[in-house]
Amino acid sequence: FFHALQNYADDPMLSYGYARTPDLIGHFETSSGIDLTEFTTQWLYGEGFPSYTIDWGISGTDTLELSIWQQTSSPSVTFFNMPVEIDVKNAINDTLIRLNPSFSGQQFQIPLTFTPDSLVFDPNLWLISANNQVNGIKDELYETLKIYPNPATSFFYIPVTFPLPSQISIFDLSGRIIRQYRLIQRFVPVDDLEAGIYIITLSDGKNTTYAKLIKH
Repeated sequence: FFHALQNYADDPMLSYGYARTPDLIGHFETSSGIDLTEFTTQWLYGEGFPSYTIDWGISGTDTLELSIWQQTSSPSVTFFNMPVEIDVKNAINDTLIRLNPSFSGQQFQIPLTFTPDSLVFDPNLWLISANNQVNGIKDELYETLKIYPNPATSFFYIPVTFPLPSQISIFDLSGRIIRQYRLIQRFVPVDDLEAGIYIITLSDGKNTTYAKLIKH
């Protein structure tokens, strides 16, 4: 950074004349060896800032499943492409992971040596962002209904042990109802759902069961 500034100040082509923003960017690119086109398009010439939603859960006891969603405050930038840090911890253990999502809704599976009970997004406050949310779920709350295949791409099946017809509801991790209808068959299409983690509930009027669905 300071090397680029010094070269910029000493540039004989700019001495006693006019300098423009591309001249400064050029010195930063030369000193760092990094193409800054994407960065300047988003952060210099674009507008707004990102807001993140992190959906997470645990597969088994030691695999962290994450979905990272990003919404931008201005249509001038569709996605801010930059690394994010997440602090994963429980009462005893603590580890910092660094991820590089390239699109909104990207999923990650991260093996751990412990079972976390909480996540902190951007713990060191490196990002220019606002209104971030972390939504966590625990597998033991959703073991009353086994659906398959899971993860699912275009459909899943309801096991024969559950009576039909029943009321099916599909929620996202913020609790918003995505879909709700009377189910009369065991085949449930989900090809139009966005990739992410969902909560499935089935009710026959007397009992309600739950499942966690991972949609790829």
